Amino acid sequence: MRRWPLRSVEERAFAAPVVSDVLAGIGTPHLAASYLGALHRVLPVTFCTVFAVGASGRIETVSAASSYGSTAERTAERYVAQRFDRLDPNMVWLAGRKLPKRPQLWMGHQRADEVADPAYRAACYGDVGIRERASVLLLLPTGQRTAVSFYRSLAQAEFDA
Repeated sequence: MRRWPLRSVEERAFAAPVVSDVLAGIGTPHLAASYLGALHRVLPVTFCTVFAVGASGRIETVSAASSYGSTAERTAERYVAQRFDRLDPNMVWLAGRKLPKRPQLWMGHQRADEVADPAYRAACYGDVGIRERASVLLLLPTGQRTAVSFYRSLAQAEFDA
């Protein structure tokens, strides 16, 4: 598992359709589908999930989408029901951090073979053919946490720089 702080936004112009796809999902039940569609224009991915954890530690699925069927939605339901967030290195790491004075953004990357717990690895990676994930992580001063994750399937090449 690797993580990098996101301190500044690189000057990079995105095509209008990418930005439009991202914005189209805000405030709708199709948030992850919009993110997935937008990212497909620049980077092939299979799933998108958006999880939020309140300051109390309660996790919920904000949105999930798959490029095929409802696999991501079912996987997200299982993740929440079986409390895999307690085993997820992203969520454990965010929960253990000192609360910041300002919101913090991080980028995380994890390969399936880095997941220690066999039940979690099977449910969220192996059983659904996922190779790895890249996540944008947010930690708020109030203790709330959010993870927007993009997953690549075994049929896709590994993420690179």
